[in-house]
Amino acid sequence: MEIIAHKLSGTNLETIDSTSSYRNPDTIINYLLLIDGLLITIILVVGFFITRPKKKSLIMQSVLEDSQKIDKIINNTLFKLRIATHADRCVLGLFHDTNLYSDNHHMLKVSVFHESLREGTDSVKRRVKDIPLTYLAEEFQTYKENNNKFIFHLNNSALKEGCRLHLERIGVASIVNILLTYKEKAPIGILSFQFTEPQDFITFDVINMQLEGMYDHQLKFFTDKLISCIMTNG
Repeated sequence: MEIIAHKLSGTNLETIDSTSSYRNPDTIINYLLLIDGLLITIILVVGFFITRPKKKSLIMQSVLEDSQKIDKIINNTLFKLRIATHADRCVLGLFHDTNLYSDNHHMLKVSVFHESLREGTDSVKRRVKDIPLTYLAEEFQTYKENNNKFIFHLNNSALKEGCRLHLERIGVASIVNILLTYKEKAPIGILSFQFTEPQDFITFDVINMQLEGMYDHQLKFFTDKLISCIMTNG
């Protein structure tokens, strides 16, 4: 014990304290701050990857809910139009598969996305799907000649052959079509009132009177509403 005490007494303790940086309070604080910073960074990184899928899922859920609300508005609008006009079908066909044409029409095909059906009337969703617009060349020419709307009757001897075949294919005797355009320029879809029995009396004035009598609105109110929904959902 005396030997050990003698050796320790000869040791320069001040030298040890001054050279041992881990005993310096400032250094210890810096180490602790560094460790805290690393822990916070790790927590933030882990938290980001944990919450990212959840946030993405919430965004997708919100988009889906908004889309479902718009679909409900469209379907309700078609229902009102069908009831007021006594149509067997009220159909909304939309253009899709965009492509730039020389006449600035951004579309390639048309499909029925929404329809309201009288009980017992067949759906046309499956039959009118991905139809190339080249098949509707005669119809588009008619739109241009008649302010973006027309009324066809299957018993009209002047009906063009392409239109006649289309009406027969979907089981329609009379049809009222309106070309829906965004900002009155870009075609986005077709609103169609379809009747399985001939409706020789039907005119756009009659449709407006029917809608005013039941809903206090004319046809333009409903078409503008549909266009707004289509563009919001697009």
